[in-house]
Amino acid sequence: MKKATMLVAILVALLGCQNSQPERGTQNSKPAEPPEPAAQQAPQSRESMADVPTAPLDLPDEAYEYSASGLKYAILEHTEGVKAEPGHRVAVHYVLWLPDGRTLDSSYQRGKPFEFVLGKGQVIPGWEEGIALLHEGERAQLVVPPEMGYGSRGMGPVPPNATLVFYVHLVKVYP
Repeated sequence: MKKATMLVAILVALLGCQNSQPERGTQNSKPAEPPEPAAQQAPQSRESMADVPTAPLDLPDEAYEYSASGLKYAILEHTEGVKAEPGHRVAVHYVLWLPDGRTLDSSYQRGKPFEFVLGKGQVIPGWEEGIALLHEGERAQLVVPPEMGYGSRGMGPVPPNATLVFYVHLVKVYP
């Protein structure tokens, strides 16, 4: 009998200690703090997928400007953000299409902008030139001729001698 009484007392004591913390969702509970982002982590864009074109924008010719190298571009949204310059690390969200509207790639589908250092040859020449035209926060449509893209060799799903159409959003410039 003494053993049974002692066992019951131990169980009561253990059960009494089990609920010493307030329940989740009560007024006394505080939501967990979100983890701090890593210093080098790409920013998350606030742009929803509903705001991203699903095919190249059908812009009139007068909406475009042309560079001496043959890049065709239309800045869709102007900002006063930091200008992208060679040596800056940039974060860019993009969609890549062929002129017929076939989607070949999208950073939006991955949920993370693509990062690279401008002017280091890490991307195609059309991007080196096109992104350098933008300020942080700006969006543009770039029409990249084959010689500024993947040329006669193509790459992955990009066929040889393909003109490329990009919707780009310069999310962040790290000067």
